[in-house]
Amino acid sequence: MEQQMNEWSRVLHARRWMKQTESFLPLWHGYIGYKYGLFDALQGGASFAEMTLRLKQPLTKLALERWLEVGVAVRHLKKRGWRYFPTRSLKYQLSHEDERSIGFMLQEMMELHIPALIAYPDFLESGKQKTFDGATHGQVVAQTSTLVETVAFPVVQQLLRQADVKTMLDIGCGHGGYLRKLHGLEPEWKLTGIDLEEDVIAEAREQDESGDIRYEVADFMEWDHEDRFDAVMMNNMLYYFSPEKRIELLERMLENLEASGVAVLVTPLAETPLGSRFASAFNAFMTLHDNLHPLPTIRELRRQMQQVGFENIRFIPFIPEGSWYIVIAERGN
Repeated sequence: MEQQMNEWSRVLHARRWMKQTESFLPLWHGYIGYKYGLFDALQGGASFAEMTLRLKQPLTKLALERWLEVGVAVRHLKKRGWRYFPTRSLKYQLSHEDERSIGFMLQEMMELHIPALIAYPDFLESGKQKTFDGATHGQVVAQTSTLVETVAFPVVQQLLRQADVKTMLDIGCGHGGYLRKLHGLEPEWKLTGIDLEEDVIAEAREQDESGDIRYEVADFMEWDHEDRFDAVMMNNMLYYFSPEKRIELLERMLENLEASGVAVLVTPLAETPLGSRFASAFNAFMTLHDNLHPLPTIRELRRQMQQVGFENIRFIPFIPEGSWYIVIAERGN
């Protein structure tokens, strides 16, 4: 009797674990559909033959058939007769043609984060870390940052206005989203953005219709210039710096500020009340790479900022469940 109970217990636990993997299937299906433009090929409805004619590249027939079957099962697609239709929300969410698309986020998760975490056993056994390739992943990471930017921007703008900012430097500016939005609302401000990746800066310049924002390809730690700014901002960059190098980064930010200037950091932080799941997974990913570093805690970052001379440091949560904070600090006397 006891053995039979144990067997049933194993079955129930196995079923629970299997149920947890179900949430991965829609993610996988959405990623494949976005990557190969399959949802776009089904816009307005299409049979299998019609879809293959609309595709930009030939794909394996059997694999496409299975993808369609899974799409119906996870309710990404509807089948009417011989024709398949994307559900209403996926028509734009995972389209390459719609500005509301968030397919790039799925691409980052499936091509960057999940493969890295699956490779964790190799790291556990060998201790060998990988090297994060910013040139390969820079565009997708920059696109994902725009989602955070949308939520953070109203708070950032208010903080900058309160600090009476007229000049600002955005370090690691990506595609220049913050700078363009600020210029649209504060056209008299002098705005500068720098980034390591040439293709990212090229995209930022292309998106800047005004031509008034100054963009440069530069490493902030080695950037040779004479300007000082009312505000120096950095978005989602702290994990590129070790705790020791972070001190140098903060010192460099302080040096680039006017006497009454402010530093603004938009960043996830570790060991926060609501975002521990996200931050711990984020830190596991960082630890897998020899050129990335774990997120600091609020206490650690406050201590480091005070150490280099920042004062009146505030931590403002804006996506608590993701452990995202806006940190603003004044240059001390």
